[in-house]
Amino acid sequence: MQESGGKGNDPMQAAKGSFNKRYSHEPNGIKDPEYSIECGVQELKAALISAEVENPIDMERIKLALQGYNFGNRYISWAKTNYGGYSYANAVEFSAMQVKRLGWEKYGDTQYPAHVLRYYPYGRLQVAAIKPL
Repeated sequence: MQESGGKGNDPMQAAKGSFNKRYSHEPNGIKDPEYSIECGVQELKAALISAEVENPIDMERIKLALQGYNFGNRYISWAKTNYGGYSYANAVEFSAMQVKRLGWEKYGDTQYPAHVLRYYPYGRLQVAAIKPL
């Protein structure tokens, strides 16, 4: 929903995901918003499991899962193996590696966790807790 603003037939941008079994795997390939949400939720669930998120306030692993949701779950195993988890710096590194490997101009949103967590109550609490009084 971050990418689409909840609009269009593929609001979760889930067409390229592994749970899409009905439609083209091209961007916006899903033509049914309910199916897009169903697939997107399954992708997010898989990312949360892969990142080993323990609870709703396990923010470091939630960030890892969110970045993996955006980049694909390959990022999660790469980040865990090489850095022990998520960081903005390793998200930038992974994106740059994928740009070079695929020959694309851009790969994913390196700030995806921050963009999504602004809507998450626990994510906002974490930000508020580190702001000076």
